[in-house]
Amino acid sequence: MCSKYGIPKYEPHLFESRREFLEAYRDDLLNLIGKTIDGYLLFYDERDNEWNKDAPTILIIDGRHYEFTAFQIDYFNMTIDAVDLNILTDWYAREVAEKFVWKKNYINWVNRVIGRRILGINLLGTQFEPISITNEFPNRRDYEDRALNGIEFMLDKATDSGKYTFFQVYNDTDEIGIEVINESNY
Repeated sequence: MCSKYGIPKYEPHLFESRREFLEAYRDDLLNLIGKTIDGYLLFYDERDNEWNKDAPTILIIDGRHYEFTAFQIDYFNMTIDAVDLNILTDWYAREVAEKFVWKKNYINWVNRVIGRRILGINLLGTQFEPISITNEFPNRRDYEDRALNGIEFMLDKATDSGKYTFFQVYNDTDEIGIEVINESNY
């Protein structure tokens, strides 16, 4: 049986608040600080060579897969090593193997994050306001049941520009969006 993501046995819990997301993943995220982004995987429709933004976007960090999904306009999720890349998907539940494949490091402008060290992690609200996960959050208003729209990784300075880079993975109205932002444009 396939989940709504067309991936057998993949049933992520969808979060709509920063607090419940942090309760589930804060320690895992804190452990990523200081580690390097090794790559990413995107799910492609081979017929059109088009990224299927409804499927999870996977970041590869320290040999593990961090899978991000979005649903409707206000749900966001992360799972860790939950997607079996070796199982064929049945995206449209037609019991026919689709022409979808996982492609690694496939978009040139996203490749700028590969090999970069994570210096900090922020959760993004509906207006993309960043809130650091390193803050102590019990009783903090920032983390009350406010909307969770995505996650942002602050990366070390690029040697060519000398500026920090921010890598965002977010809910882009019922699909996953990704953005690479240079410090000067932030």
